[in-house]
Amino acid sequence: MEDIHQRISEIRSDFPFFSQEGKFKDWVYLDTAATSQKPNRVINAELEFYQQFNANIHRGLYEISEAATAAYEKAREQISEFLGSQDSDEIIFTRGATESINLIAQSWGGLNLQEGDEILVTNLEHHANIVPWQMVSAKTDAQLNVIPIDDQGNLDMQYAMDAIRGGKVKCMALVHVSNALGVTVEVAPLIQAAKEQGIFVLIDGSQAVTHFPVNVTKLGCDAYVFSGHKIFGPTGIGILWAKRKVLEEIPPYQGGGDMIRSVDFEGTTYAEIPAKFEAGTPHIAGAVALGEAIEYVNEVGFDAIATIDQWLFGRAAEIVESIDGLKRIGNTLDQVGVVSFYSDQIHPSDLATFLSTDKIAVRTGHHCAEPLMKRLGIPGTVRVSLGIYNNAEDLDRLEKSLRSAVTFLS
Repeated sequence: MEDIHQRISEIRSDFPFFSQEGKFKDWVYLDTAATSQKPNRVINAELEFYQQFNANIHRGLYEISEAATAAYEKAREQISEFLGSQDSDEIIFTRGATESINLIAQSWGGLNLQEGDEILVTNLEHHANIVPWQMVSAKTDAQLNVIPIDDQGNLDMQYAMDAIRGGKVKCMALVHVSNALGVTVEVAPLIQAAKEQGIFVLIDGSQAVTHFPVNVTKLGCDAYVFSGHKIFGPTGIGILWAKRKVLEEIPPYQGGGDMIRSVDFEGTTYAEIPAKFEAGTPHIAGAVALGEAIEYVNEVGFDAIATIDQWLFGRAAEIVESIDGLKRIGNTLDQVGVVSFYSDQIHPSDLATFLSTDKIAVRTGHHCAEPLMKRLGIPGTVRVSLGIYNNAEDLDRLEKSLRSAVTFLS
């Protein structure tokens, strides 16, 4: 136990947010599922880009531009290796997981979906993996098919398998880890069954990649997405990985500079992947800094991350379950990063506001998973989401404040 706390202390020292002397000194940050804090090396990587070799990429023959291009493409290779891809050209830089899903929904879905087809999703999905598919459904007359869950967030696997083998599902888009409950979806058998039926599979890994290793080659999905800011990187940068065959077959999502081979007023020839899907000047500094964030995760190591995750989650769940009047949701065998709870007597917003007065940052509401909350029959939850920089003192302060809040507000 001492070793865990020592390791957390070492990690925490990498994040300047926790040693600041500014307005938000001494806050307990328990909203990592919304966005993670950033280590010094990520902040410095972005700053160094703008200070030392800021230039546009792929277009300049001068040395500064070549340095920027090299750094940008190095990040692509780092992320490709991190995801277990065999081809770095399969990595597309986007603004985030939301844009990555929209790209696939519009480009792949618009090309392949038609009336009578079904898009299989779960009742756990973030709005970003619901709304884009609704939008393409409106254009193609395909329909959403929703895999039900039980009261703790476990998927009805039999329903999923029956749907997959039913002959109507053309696309399956699944969350890997629920942002609202922290429930890990057992995607591997679902992917395998889907591929046996020729079904296209996209996995939203936004909450997964920070907690455990992901190998897209072994998973066998067609596309995998995540956002940089969830994994200690900057906002405004995200990743779409998709199989080369998919990326070569589907049309571009946007048009503009750098995604073309040649242009005239009679028509345009598109560039090869990945440039085909990266129109305009990208978030170069963000990509470079995301590459640095990936290296940081690699250096901490997933063995250490799993040990810390397990301790933090166990302690946070224990706190919630020990307080009369609080009900935790997501009591499953495989949960990570999030402890989500509510009270029959106290509105989630009132609990979160009380915690905020004690300088404790949590998220409240439906967490961009409104259909999930409707299924559970509640207005929302208080979500405690944990990062590897949270320590025992953070959770002690959470417990003290929660107990006071329940006493005061009940």
